[in-house]
Amino acid sequence: VKYWIYGDPEEDAKVMDVKTPQAELTNLYPYCDYETRVCAYNVMGDGYDTDMVPCQTLEDVPGEPGRLAFNVISPTVTQVSWGEPAETNGNITAYEVIYTPIGEDTKPEGAAKKIKIDNPKKRMLLIENLQRAQTYQYKVRAMNSMGWGPFRDATINLASQPARPLSIPIIPDIPIIDAEAGDEYDSYLMYSSEVMKSPAGSKTPSVSGDGG
Repeated sequence: VKYWIYGDPEEDAKVMDVKTPQAELTNLYPYCDYETRVCAYNVMGDGYDTDMVPCQTLEDVPGEPGRLAFNVISPTVTQVSWGEPAETNGNITAYEVIYTPIGEDTKPEGAAKKIKIDNPKKRMLLIENLQRAQTYQYKVRAMNSMGWGPFRDATINLASQPARPLSIPIIPDIPIIDAEAGDEYDSYLMYSSEVMKSPAGSKTPSVSGDGG
């Protein structure tokens, strides 16, 4: 006599010997709802299924965020946005953005700046006072109760992006960071007069999700 153990949503079945009244189900998705039932069978055929037993797997660290996009406001101001990880593996609680000036060999040419965004609904950041004609590497990662997931990164030089006249979209409560401030930020800036009166921007964001 053997038992079949079914697990939804994939409807996988595992056969186990009757002498083993328990089973370990592997390769399940993190933070996912499953339903399990047991069915015994012998040479005469299948018996009755047990009732479905619901369960949920534990959380795991999130996957990397969705691709990064840049809206070039001016040669020294950019709006960075990113998508929620395809695999949140739990409830996202925060994002961290790190941006670093780099050279042609991708080596850092200055200190990395870190920003932690504690509101997971705010997947956007405006950075002003960047160095003119400087290439930056941007990295974003997500956090849940299990910790930080992997970074998504992209590199962009604002001077290489076309500037198209456009009124700046005002997005309420968007975090705004001054690149000339300290390495750690306890609070966000309000819109500065420089950003508000900036005459240039890009109609279509520059998008990058694989470091390019």
